[in-house]
Amino acid sequence: MNWTNQYSASPPVVLVGDPDDEVRAFVRAALGEIGLAVLEARDATEVRRWLHKKAVNLVFAEVMLPHTTGDKLAGEIVRRGIPVVLMSGHPDGLRRAKEGRRLVLWKPLQIKDVLRVAILALPSWRRHV
Repeated sequence: MNWTNQYSASPPVVLVGDPDDEVRAFVRAALGEIGLAVLEARDATEVRRWLHKKAVNLVFAEVMLPHTTGDKLAGEIVRRGIPVVLMSGHPDGLRRAKEGRRLVLWKPLQIKDVLRVAILALPSWRRHV
């Protein structure tokens, strides 16, 4: 499966920010299967570093991200024009994300939900099988 848009032949770049190695690997594998390029970050500091180094098209971030909260980080990212999907397995994290009116995926993550949200969040991109 190839991803293209009118501006670039490169696949969209998705940044996954989560302190859990298994969550990052799960999302990377799911998105990699449909041809998306995936970057990983363990905390908010790494997320910010990637955002300064690389053109990112979508961010998945844990609500309880180290060095700041995912919802605060999401505000920064959205101001850059990049869509954000928050992830949480904590009731408090879900409440905080809803208060910020952010899209949230509940953990444990399901492959179909990760893929559906990624495809919906990248409307300018078209999949070509």
